[in-house]
Amino acid sequence: MHLRKLFVLEVLALSPEEFESLATQRGSRSARALKEHLTSLTGQTSVSLIPLQVVLPLELASAGGNAEIVRMLLDARASVNVGADARVTPLFSACSEGHVETVRLLVEFRADINVPAANGYTLLHEACSKGRCDVARFLIQAGADKDATSSDGPPLHMAIALGNIGAVRVLLEARANMEAVPPLGTSALVAACASGQLQATELLIQHRAQLDFADDRGLVPLHVACFLGHLEIVRAFVHSRANLNLVTGDGFSALDAARTRDHQDVVALLTEAGQATMTDRQPKRRRRMKGPP
Repeated sequence: MHLRKLFVLEVLALSPEEFESLATQRGSRSARALKEHLTSLTGQTSVSLIPLQVVLPLELASAGGNAEIVRMLLDARASVNVGADARVTPLFSACSEGHVETVRLLVEFRADINVPAANGYTLLHEACSKGRCDVARFLIQAGADKDATSSDGPPLHMAIALGNIGAVRVLLEARANMEAVPPLGTSALVAACASGQLQATELLIQHRAQLDFADDRGLVPLHVACFLGHLEIVRAFVHSRANLNLVTGDGFSALDAARTRDHQDVVALLTEAGQATMTDRQPKRRRRMKGPP
């Protein structure tokens, strides 16, 4: 505790330049900004009166990526899984900022890599949402659940929605479940088509995502792309020799979807590719677990 007190008071007394040199390696928040932030939280204008629990030194050093100070604090038995906010641990801060060596060090000292924050949001969600590919790769290798479900879906869906292609590639290389649907009710490929993410769509196709995988509403990725007018994504399906004649449960084809929104360029592409409307072929549906007899 004495070490923590000295460290916090020392950091708060530093100049912005000294703070960035000591507590960060890649230019995080300056000492002045930190002081202003702590003052706004506590209402205290004197640094010496600011409660130490507002910011913990291990969390601060982890966010800054200063592995030397992190090791010093861990050797002094700082609590590796405790942050000022119960949802933001030192490991979460290091993952969010992309400090992979600090992440390795914290995990070496048994930081929990699968502890969820609010709504099931995990460290891997955070790394993928920020595009921290090296951190995401390490977390997966260390045993993080690559298919953990949050209110925004698994990490793969989140990376796709945010356009973090590097993270998408890391997750696909780790064989993340491309067909996981809860709680969003949609597959990764439908998510890519819905958000207009061409690169993500191409990566999913390369990794053999099921092109005719229907979501809970019977929609397949091609229909979504056609309905929203994502011409290049539709072209990717054509080049991948996807079945262009699939229909929904109510007989709605990809060509119908394009015509509904008057996407004439998509209609022309499908027509040229030999698309026939209203065929009787049905998309594959997600297998449901059988209940007890």
